[in-house]
Amino acid sequence: MISHKLNSLLRFPALMGLVMVPMLMATGARATTLAESVVESSPLGEMSRQYPAMVREGIREGLVASGYVEPMMADSVAGLASLAFSAQRMRTQLVADLDGSLNQDQLEAVQAWYRTSLGQRFAAAEAAASRPDAWDLLNERSAALAEASLDRARAALFERYDHAVAASDITASIAESAQRRLIPAYIAVMGDRAPDAETLEQNIEQYRPVVRQQIETQVYHAFLSTYQNFSDAELERYLDFLESPSGRAFTEVAAFSIENGLLEPLEAVSSQMARLLGGNR
Repeated sequence: MISHKLNSLLRFPALMGLVMVPMLMATGARATTLAESVVESSPLGEMSRQYPAMVREGIREGLVASGYVEPMMADSVAGLASLAFSAQRMRTQLVADLDGSLNQDQLEAVQAWYRTSLGQRFAAAEAAASRPDAWDLLNERSAALAEASLDRARAALFERYDHAVAASDITASIAESAQRRLIPAYIAVMGDRAPDAETLEQNIEQYRPVVRQQIETQVYHAFLSTYQNFSDAELERYLDFLESPSGRAFTEVAAFSIENGLLEPLEAVSSQMARLLGGNR
């Protein structure tokens, strides 16, 4: 689910406060506890814990893949950038956004799904897929996954899944936003070899269709890999949840929260790196 989006975009690389009057404070406390329970029982709990490591590995891979940055420099830059990303801050934002955007019935419906034995299996599979070491495994299995992608039944389930959570659309959108925010850092790291910001912006536009295709393939392969041990019938039950009003609200708010949690500090880090390395032009 959400983990697929974050993993894919990294490889390319309004918290809502509630002011409660005294007579409603008890209800507010229950809602917050419920939102916290939803985050912890869903894949979001483990994903938020993996957040800094995911960011670090994603930025490192992106820099190395550019061909302009030595691995040692990429390690240093990625390590510095990851310091701006807090697992606790991400978890707090997820809880606050879910608490502020979903009503109690919706939160209870999401919690009920993830408390089922099948929901727990899906949460565990997606949590495992959010770990950086899962990326290497995904690359190693690319040939097998390409073959598995020919399975028409799974392809149909993926289309339904992608429509329910807009995985490819959201990932492509956030990936492009992340690329644009990293331009100052990219120029700073490359120094005199760097093209100007306008050229980099044009490159992002030019290669948008290519990146979109790569993202679609990655998201599909991640889907096949993550859910390989689930039957078609079990996937259909999961899709029923994702397509429900509560499931849609949950995934939409989580995606929004993750987008803000990624892009805001990424922009700040990029600007800081540009100032630190004197790479502004």
